Amino acid sequence: MRKALYLAGVCSIIHNKNLRTYFNQLKDKGKPGKTGIVALERKLLVLIYTLYKNEQDYITDYNSGIEVCNVFTESTEKNTPLKK
Repeated sequence: MRKALYLAGVCSIIHNKNLRTYFNQLKDKGKPGKTGIVALERKLLVLIYTLYKNEQDYITDYNSGIEVCNVFTESTEKNTPLKK
């Protein structure tokens, strides 16, 4: 599980602007790169667990609500309600 979270943390630095900003803030504070990736791992793990427990979708751009990635169904339609 640790290897999967590490890879997800590295990929999130490249592809997720919010997590990239968080990582860069840690780097600006003087934290080593590996420490920043471990912090991202924890942040991702908490996010995944919270979405799972609350049966919510992950919204990639939460402020504007542009795209919704539905983690409980196969579709990635925009702003569709959760199918149970």
